Amino acid sequence: MSFTNLINKNAKAEYFYRVSEFLMVFGKEKKSFSTTKDFKGDNLPKLRIEAEEYLAERQKGIEERGHFYDAKLVPPDTKISMEAEHSAYSIHLILVVDSANEEEENILYGEDAETIEESESVEKLIYQELGFEPLPH
Repeated sequence: MSFTNLINKNAKAEYFYRVSEFLMVFGKEKKSFSTTKDFKGDNLPKLRIEAEEYLAERQKGIEERGHFYDAKLVPPDTKISMEAEHSAYSIHLILVVDSANEEEENILYGEDAETIEESESVEKLIYQELGFEPLPH
C-alpha cells in the first residue's frame, strides 16, 4: 500500500493501535509466547493512550517484577529481563492501517529511531486527516 493511500478519503480504511509482545525462553526446551491486543474505536488519541498504558503494564511485569504473564511458559524462579541470556523479549506499539483487508503496520515503539520517526509522520498525517490534534511524544 502506498503512503498516499493511507489517508485516501475514497478508500475505507480502519485505523487502530496494536500492542504486540513476544517472549522466548531458552533452556532445556526452547519455548515461545506471543500475544497481540488491538485497541479499536473512533477516538485514536484515546486509543493510543490506552495502548501505551497496556504496554507499560506489560513491560513492568518483565522489568520490575521479573516475571511473565503465562506461568506455564516460564519455569518457577526464572528471572526474565530484556537483557537476560536465557530469554528474548520484545514489545511493540503499532499504528495499524487496514484498507481493503491489507494491513500496514507503523511501529511507534520498540524499533529503531528511524522507523519510529517515519511511523510518527504517518500517524500525524492520519490525525490531521481525521481532525485530531497530534499527541505530544
